[in-house]
Amino acid sequence: MSRGDSERVARGYLGWVADMAAVGRRLAATAPKADWVLAAGVAVVAQVETWATASYTARLPMTLLAAAMTIPLVWRRRAPVAVLALGLAAGLAFGSQWPAVEPIYQIFALLIACYSVGVYARFRAGLISVVVVVSGWTALTS
Repeated sequence: MSRGDSERVARGYLGWVADMAAVGRRLAATAPKADWVLAAGVAVVAQVETWATASYTARLPMTLLAAAMTIPLVWRRRAPVAVLALGLAAGLAFGSQWPAVEPIYQIFALLIACYSVGVYARFRAGLISVVVVVSGWTALTS
């Protein structure tokens, strides 16, 4: 390969890298909006499930716990461990009051929170979160 060819290839590669960086900046700029939409979507699913299911008798406390589990998803990139802790606490409170009720939105909210810890938290915090999640899951299912 001649020097001219290698310079042309290098310019093409650098252009591609610059294009990918621009895409990353655009996605990062839309991330806060996407977090709001995600949290709102899961919160709406939680409220619809809570109010539309006939077997749910204590709807007001269930509504408040659903909000406590879903609304913090807005901050999942900035404070992923705190979001997971709030979700687990609300899930444990829900499970201790109504052990026979298993709403689907809890799975969505906790999966999103666990994913966020894996992606946005530091390694040590993520490792501690794994222990907390496994302990919480064990407490919920036993």
